[in-house]
Amino acid sequence: MTHRAQSSACLLCQSVQGLGQVGSRAPKPSRIHGPTRYAPPVLPTIDYLEYAIRHFGKTAFDLASSGAPPVQATELGYEAPDDPEARQRFLWAIAGRFQVPMEALVPALGASGALYAVCQNLVTPGACVAVEEPGYEPLWRIPEALGARVVRFPRGDDVGAMLEHIGAQPRLVIVSNPHNPTARVLSDDQLVELANGLGDGRWLLVDEVYRELAAPLSSVFGKAPNVITINSTTKCLGVPWARAGWITAPAELVAGLRRSELYSVGNAPPGCFAWGAAAVEQATWLLERVTKLQRGKRERVDAWVAAHTEQLIGGPAFEESLFVWIERRDGASLLPWLEAVREELGITISPGQFFGAPQGMRLSFTLGEEQLGQALERLESRLGEL
Repeated sequence: MTHRAQSSACLLCQSVQGLGQVGSRAPKPSRIHGPTRYAPPVLPTIDYLEYAIRHFGKTAFDLASSGAPPVQATELGYEAPDDPEARQRFLWAIAGRFQVPMEALVPALGASGALYAVCQNLVTPGACVAVEEPGYEPLWRIPEALGARVVRFPRGDDVGAMLEHIGAQPRLVIVSNPHNPTARVLSDDQLVELANGLGDGRWLLVDEVYRELAAPLSSVFGKAPNVITINSTTKCLGVPWARAGWITAPAELVAGLRRSELYSVGNAPPGCFAWGAAAVEQATWLLERVTKLQRGKRERVDAWVAAHTEQLIGGPAFEESLFVWIERRDGASLLPWLEAVREELGITISPGQFFGAPQGMRLSFTLGEEQLGQALERLESRLGEL
């Protein structure tokens, strides 16, 4: 080591040692780095996801999990976890199935990763974001965590009324279609009317994770210039373990969206996209599988709700939906009752509390038909409490 290097090293050691000595003077903090006491931002709790992790699939009767029953990897065939072409193959499969341009596609780690990437690119601290209510909690928690001022607007069929509630401030408007948690569906014409009503410089983000069940082989992307969509292989195709999602976006946003991956997860593992490609390529039979597994369940749930209209109000849902939205007729919160049936009957149902509608519940029916019948019979014994 040279004399100059030794001197520099000694000075560095002395500086470090001096920081621990009583009465030593600490160096003045640089203004570039802000105040000396830094309090890291605390991410808001996503109550729904934490509840799901704790309880979904953990009781005897799961009426909460809202995705198609998972398919086994062996049913999709073999996929190499290190396939260097998997990402491109995944995008080819999406472009072919949904007839969208390759250059509009951005792969992501599930629809959650897609949602984060879109918000990271379009949301700045203090910006206004409008999100439907009731709604899937991450749709508003993620922009909130990025510093947005989130406003909620009632989800409905009247586009004019929604635009009036949204107002002129939000730069980004977020909806799910089909709607989570009610399973109601806006037509593409209605979504285009909503997008056009927002005008230039404002974006409509549509979460389409349940769309393949309602309108296979389709997307609203491309029908208005300010529409962005997100999707995944999880909910409709039954491949949640792949964590394969994607964004479809106008050309001017794509580079920034792709950059988000590098700022968050780096390069996602190719195995995600290899299995994602396999799922999209085999989507037709995967959807047929879901239809077969679900046959007769919806009718059974609808009949159960219709038999208990003194306590419950059932909402309309599209025919192939995996869940229905049910509200308490007196408008009071269902959460205490739902907690009781989970703890005492072993039946888990998604509380409307987490969607912004405590009077409701999202009742899914992806478990076996025999189990579904047993769960509904058990619930009957407690309906008198409502």
